[in-house]
Amino acid sequence: MRQPKVWLALVGATALGLLIVPLSIKHNHPSSVISRLTHTPTVAAIPKQSYRGLPTQLKIPAISVDAQVEYMGLASDGDMATPSDISGVGWYEYGAIPGEAGSSVIAGHVVGPKGQPAVFAQLDKLVPGDILLVVDAKGQTASFTVREIKNYGQTEQPSEVFNSGPGTHLNLVTCSGDWDAATHHYLDRLVVFADKSV
Repeated sequence: MRQPKVWLALVGATALGLLIVPLSIKHNHPSSVISRLTHTPTVAAIPKQSYRGLPTQLKIPAISVDAQVEYMGLASDGDMATPSDISGVGWYEYGAIPGEAGSSVIAGHVVGPKGQPAVFAQLDKLVPGDILLVVDAKGQTASFTVREIKNYGQTEQPSEVFNSGPGTHLNLVTCSGDWDAATHHYLDRLVVFADKSV
């Protein structure tokens, strides 16, 4: 699987093309998402033939998420591209198709440009056992069960985000922690690890 050069993006004023005006209240900051991924890139194309269609919708009933899925590749600097809409999510298209063997990664914003809640504003409220659903272009739904939720510092390089080991996984990524006004990014990253439901 081709992996971005860093695992959690420090998206500042260019995120969604918006001006960043840092706020003082924790978790009420302008949009700054996710992901730059920090691993040595490897190359693996999406399978040409798949029993699953490409993902179109992510549903998380526990936190009332019903989001359209964009396909995210790599930006020119090698970072993972980010969703263009704060209400949508981005699937890393060089990873596994959700529901097929491997680790699928979906990223989303935590807040919008004016501090409004974005698609993953409540992601930290998930608990082990919660269900994630991905609907594909063929009308099939893949179900995943949350295994654990982890926070990482900005300098950590957790390989398990893109390579969760054998099996079929869905990992959701967003920003967390405090807003750093000097560098225009969050100090931590939140990852929800889920495994395909039996």
